[in-house]
Amino acid sequence: MSYSLAELTQKMSGTSVTLGWDAVVFMNRAKVNSLLEQQYITRFNRDSFMKSITGVANMTKEGDEILEISGLILSQPRLSFETASLRNSRVTATLDIVSGTVTYVRKGSNSAPGSVVYSYVVTANQGYTLTMDIDLTASKGTVNEQGKVIVDIGESYNCRCDLVREESSQELLGKFFKDLYMEQKPEDRVYELGALDLRDVDLLAPRSFIIRTMAAEPGALRNSDGYGDGAVVLLVRTKGNPKEGETPMEGSFDYLI
Repeated sequence: MSYSLAELTQKMSGTSVTLGWDAVVFMNRAKVNSLLEQQYITRFNRDSFMKSITGVANMTKEGDEILEISGLILSQPRLSFETASLRNSRVTATLDIVSGTVTYVRKGSNSAPGSVVYSYVVTANQGYTLTMDIDLTASKGTVNEQGKVIVDIGESYNCRCDLVREESSQELLGKFFKDLYMEQKPEDRVYELGALDLRDVDLLAPRSFIIRTMAAEPGALRNSDGYGDGAVVLLVRTKGNPKEGETPMEGSFDYLI
């Protein structure tokens, strides 16, 4: 649960709340998303960065219906923690669709001509999004050799995009975007959330750490104003400690913000 400063101070008095870890680092939703936005803006100046998307995505498994995409621009990923758990460290990433044009086409056959089902120009205020889940503990390179915590969009799953109406088509369109991200250079699909200096030789310097995610108490309640709030949590062992702390389980660890 969440605490006021006075409540947290009282709870920590005379006891440890770190489950045997030497330090616990919380990176809350607002701070993480601010960092993602800054990196996205910086990358827009790179020639290699995927500024707009043009292509064709299958909307059925048979490929007889397609979505033609032209000049689609996606925003930076924004992380939310409504599905976060100390067991699976999952976050949800949402990318707004800022602009572009989409055309849904039903291909023709020998018995029927092809047709345009619908076509429209996308604007930011329409609220279309690409959403995906990312498990920070399982993503390749989640912690690199320099101790950086990263989000790799290419390692996402449960991708879905609501530019189309049918749920199965939304999943196929999500896969289209995931495959597109996997084709990009790592520096264009990977975002850094933070870093710990693992090279310091001092006994109080970080030696290793594990990553978990937590939802704030109202963060998992869909009707709450704080829906999606939470934090990335780093559980840190220092070089002077020969063993790691306990494996955190749901309910065993408090939201210390």
